[in-house]
Amino acid sequence: MTLAHVHDPALDATIAALADRCDPAHPEPLSSQIARELERAIRAGGIEGRTLLPSEAEMARLLRTSTWVVKRAVTHLVGRGLAIRRRGIGTIVVSLHDDVPDDTLAEELPHESGLAADRTVAIDRIAATAPIATALVIEAGTIVQRATRVLHVDGSPVAVLQSHVPAAHPLDAETIARAGLYAVLSRRNARPRFGAESVGARPASAAERALLARTEDCWVLTIERTMLTAAGDPVEHAVHAYLPEHFRQRTLLR
Repeated sequence: MTLAHVHDPALDATIAALADRCDPAHPEPLSSQIARELERAIRAGGIEGRTLLPSEAEMARLLRTSTWVVKRAVTHLVGRGLAIRRRGIGTIVVSLHDDVPDDTLAEELPHESGLAADRTVAIDRIAATAPIATALVIEAGTIVQRATRVLHVDGSPVAVLQSHVPAAHPLDAETIARAGLYAVLSRRNARPRFGAESVGARPASAAERALLARTEDCWVLTIERTMLTAAGDPVEHAVHAYLPEHFRQRTLLR
């Protein structure tokens, strides 16, 4: 399951309603009251696990208080093990009932692709660039594993998927080709549980064009994703490039 920075009116309403149960005039600090109400909402399921909370500024607006008060309340949640802060992602609610099946993770193909793809896999080691290092919370230049998968449909390459994984989780090309990267990480006790991704489009790089067997310039649909374990440890930074004519994504709006 992935997280996205999207507006969620239901979550906003849940958080805003907490303000009515807090009293700034009460001797108990307002930050403690807000933290208690947030904890109750999380434990009761009103705020679900793997929810990406609004920014502290937005929560302050919803709760009609200051960002300093919200920061104190969120720090309390983190200290209680109910939330995780991650640079570049935000504050994520920890799942108290971790029962999401493996197949909810959209590891490779965008939703509704309608394609059955074969993989070819290559694994090498590279020095982490600044974006990779930031995503994996390591020093730039640290050696990481790079798994490059090329997806083929009817013998033609349609996507190049590159995942950067800390060296502490050895990768197995044969298992990745057969069952997928996340199956390997799960066996290493590093199962991806949640993360953040961005979708875009850009001209394919020369390396991507070569792997996609394109001799002329072309555009690719891109997905950049950072995945974390249930404990909040970064375990994958992925850059996926898809030939757009082969993929579509449908989103339910409600």
